[in-house]
Amino acid sequence: MAQTILGKLRQSIFPDFPRGVNIAHKDGSMTEAWHLSLSNLYQNLQRTFSNEGFSLPLVAESDLDDIKQIYTNLIGKKLSDTNPTTPNISGRIVYDIDNEVPKIFVIEFEVKGDPNSKILGTTTTPVGTDPDWKTFTIT
Repeated sequence: MAQTILGKLRQSIFPDFPRGVNIAHKDGSMTEAWHLSLSNLYQNLQRTFSNEGFSLPLVAESDLDDIKQIYTNLIGKKLSDTNPTTPNISGRIVYDIDNEVPKIFVIEFEVKGDPNSKILGTTTTPVGTDPDWKTFTIT
């Protein structure tokens, strides 16, 4: 299980490989741990990538708002100066299941493209935009 930015435990999309376990038995057959790990990986890849296209993670609007609030509280600060485990999620794409639209998370940094610089927002600069989920269309 992987922990998300919201602290909720959810199933990891791609499993970690079994550590400290041989890949094969002495007879050459795959160990159960590796068989299960690879099966899980292939099932997730098949579910995420298909002939019909790429599946975006499905996220409820309330969870999107919670994530936005975490980053809004960091305006004027550096990610590295806050919680060192807070990731830079700018550019992450999800599907808003409540509004039925894809959204991308945008964080504007003081130094463009440098997640080690301060996070900008309307409280730190009049031209800045708060970290937010932006709806987009693909044409």
